[in-house]
Amino acid sequence: MKQISKQHTVIVTGGHLTPAVATIEQIRLRHPNWNVVFVGRKHALEGSRVISEEYNFVKVLGIRFIPLITGRIKRDMSFYTVWSLMKIPVGFFHAWWIVARQRPDAILSFGGYVAFPVVIVAWLLRVPVITHEQTTKPGLANRIIGRFATRICTSFPGQDAIFSRAVTYTGLPLRKSTFEKGSVPDFYLHSRLPMLFITGGSTGSVSINDVVFASLPRLLAACCIIHQVGSVSADRAHSVKQRGPAAVMSRYHPVPYLDAATYSWILQNATIIVGRSGANSVI
Repeated sequence: MKQISKQHTVIVTGGHLTPAVATIEQIRLRHPNWNVVFVGRKHALEGSRVISEEYNFVKVLGIRFIPLITGRIKRDMSFYTVWSLMKIPVGFFHAWWIVARQRPDAILSFGGYVAFPVVIVAWLLRVPVITHEQTTKPGLANRIIGRFATRICTSFPGQDAIFSRAVTYTGLPLRKSTFEKGSVPDFYLHSRLPMLFITGGSTGSVSINDVVFASLPRLLAACCIIHQVGSVSADRAHSVKQRGPAAVMSRYHPVPYLDAATYSWILQNATIIVGRSGANSVI
């Protein structure tokens, strides 16, 4: 009788979407019978009802998405700071319910406050944890996660002294589509002016967006702009575009998020790129 192979279950979690997706693609390519589940945040920001890009993107991939209710320690003080702190213990109970119900063979963590309770619960339940650190200086959540991980992978060599457990230098997982030709976005109108690409990462950057909105008249006089604003600032960007002169604003293209093919084309054709220098963008 032919032996039936076990369908392994892997939970992928964490705030860095790009390397997570790149890893998921490789898992599906090499182990198509494995069950991959993504645990993440459904909403973009604390107190916002805007759906996160990770939720939208993972659903498009056909991966099951389980939203996790949890909180984090925030530097600013507001109602949402207190509310977020109160949700931290909720996150542990919710993570316990998810991990116990899914019974994964392993957890793949890509850092951040969402991954934190999932990793701690996995350690308590003796589920192996592999975490990947994208930067040279891990944040608080990732430093704690590193203490409970079975294996730590890093984007840069020489980080053994930062973590107390075994470290493997793997580099940063990149999507294959990043190196392909890509496709010209439907919204882009060809121009003889240089192309300026502004990005704040998958969630956008409100502070960068504020500066860009105020500087648009001067910037558009010298170049055309593709601006990845994130879901939270999408409506405001659309309003700014509508208020300006049509002839000028035709060179301004704000988008919440970019798919892999469009992103690849922009990287290969942009004259200047302005970003907040996240690890995924720089590498």
